[in-house]
Parts: sequence; C-alpha cells; structure tokens
Amino acid sequence: MKKDKKNTAQKVTAGFIAGAIAGTIAGILMSSKKGKEIRKDIKKTADKIAKEVAKKAEKVEELTKNKYEDIVDEASKLYKKAKKVKAEDIKEIVAFLKDKWPEVEVKVKKKKKE
Repeated sequence: MKKDKKNTAQKVTAGFIAGAIAGTIAGILMSSKKGKEIRKDIKKTADKIAKEVAKKAEKVEELTKNKYEDIVDEASKLYKKAKKVKAEDIKEIVAFLKDKWPEVEVKVKKKKKE
C-alpha cells in the first residue's frame, strides 16, 4: 500500500513537471518573434526536455531542490550540444523550470502526506 502511494506521488510530480514545461513552451512561443521553423524546433526541444525531466524525476525516491535542478541540467545538456535550438532558448527553458521548484516541492510534500 505504501509503495502505491509513493508511485502515485512520483507520477503526479512527473505530470506537474511536464505541465510546467508545457507552460514554458507556450510562453516562449507566444512571446517570440522568430520564424515558424525556429518555433517548431524550440517546441520539439522543450517537449523532449519535459519528457526527460519527468521521466528522471519519477525515478527519484526523495526529490529535493538540488536533485530536481540536477535533473533539469542533465536533461538539457544533450539539447545544448545538438545546437538545433539556440543556447539562449535552452537557458530560458532551464531557468523557468528551476524557478518552478517551489511549486514542485509543494506537490511532492502534499502527495507524501496522502
């Protein structure tokens, strides 16, 4: 029973992270004055980072701010190297995700209590 609650909390956390990233993507795309092709690349990259962060966060037993930030950094490294999207766009996505830690932390703590 305890393991089921832990799995549920991890899945909720992963879902929240993915949702936060989706919000980031929307914000970047709406405020950007770049061409459609660049926006498409940014969206693809942000979606991939979101999935990677969510997948890795789900596997972490005790998610802390440092672990969360490490996951975000690690997930974004591959995309920085690929250079399909400007480094500044990746930095913006990473900064936004790191700023979301307080919200992620609240969700994790809430699910642990349930």
